Amino acid sequence: MTQLPLFRLRLPVGIKSIELELTLEEYAEAIRCALKRHQRAIEKHRKGGNHQAPERSLADHQIGCLGERANLKYKGLPLSVMDFYPDDLRAQTHGAKPADIGNVEVRAHRKKGKYLLIQDYDPRDRFYVSASADIGDRRVTLCGWIHGTVATAGGRSGPWWSDGPHHGGRWCYWYPDENLEPMSSCP
Repeated sequence: MTQLPLFRLRLPVGIKSIELELTLEEYAEAIRCALKRHQRAIEKHRKGGNHQAPERSLADHQIGCLGERANLKYKGLPLSVMDFYPDDLRAQTHGAKPADIGNVEVRAHRKKGKYLLIQDYDPRDRFYVSASADIGDRRVTLCGWIHGTVATAGGRSGPWWSDGPHHGGRWCYWYPDENLEPMSSCP
């Protein structure tokens, strides 16, 4: 295991991950938001991450919105326009978009995924929550969280900078969900 910076505080240990079940209405809100984001991306001729096909990009929008909606539910926050920005507002210059919720970014992946991905251009001063979701399943797991400065410690020569566990993915910080802080201590 990698040595963490000395300035890092150990927060109280609690439940590592939280599984939430979205209501049908919450699930539908997230999917509607994903469709709006996807429509805007198509209108602006944007490709998905890693230049993927549009149908894969739609799935990524859906997974992302499910993760964000689950985090809102966990925090007891209502859905609002400020919580679900349309894609054209979110995709500003690298790192300039507002955080998903307060100073927290939610990064969602399919349930088979085990990593929180942080791009090189992402702000280091934010908290990142890893969420695991699948389309068609109202259960979403909030896997844990990490501060951007910890996950990106060492920069591109640090332990988490990689092209993925199977080598051949995109280059970014692949922070393992198993190393995340417990959701019970999430800011």
